[in-house]
Amino acid sequence: KFGVTAALLPEPIRAYRAEAVRIAQKMAEVLGSHPALAMWQIDNEYGCHDTTLSYSASARGAFRVWLSNRYGTIDRLNEAWGTRFWSMSYDSFAQVDLPNLTQTEASPSHRMDFRRFSSDQVARFHRAQAQAIRAICPEAVITHNFMGAHTSFD
Repeated sequence: KFGVTAALLPEPIRAYRAEAVRIAQKMAEVLGSHPALAMWQIDNEYGCHDTTLSYSASARGAFRVWLSNRYGTIDRLNEAWGTRFWSMSYDSFAQVDLPNLTQTEASPSHRMDFRRFSSDQVARFHRAQAQAIRAICPEAVITHNFMGAHTSFD
């Protein structure tokens, strides 16, 4: 199922992320002091075609870890998500799946936390490249263009 560019998947693409950081660093070394350089654009159109969402097995595992870090206990997650409604409570984080392919709509809290998790993945990827550039060009202006609300086309 298509869901994301390789850059944003949480695992096992550490090599991809490392290569993106290496390229950003090399570009900063070569171009960073060029007088015509005004700013850096790290990526293009995060969010276009829902490319910030991954429904892979690795994303599922990373989402569970993210939830555990966020809530600490499964009881806190159940309370925050209001899972008592329709007997949707979880006994462990291992039971929490991604909010897709459900019989009916996933709970709004589940979907919101998945979006927050996905946003964190994007920010982590962007931050790693920005840090590589700033290590060489500390005053650099670094941006990208995000299309988060642009999820369908006519």
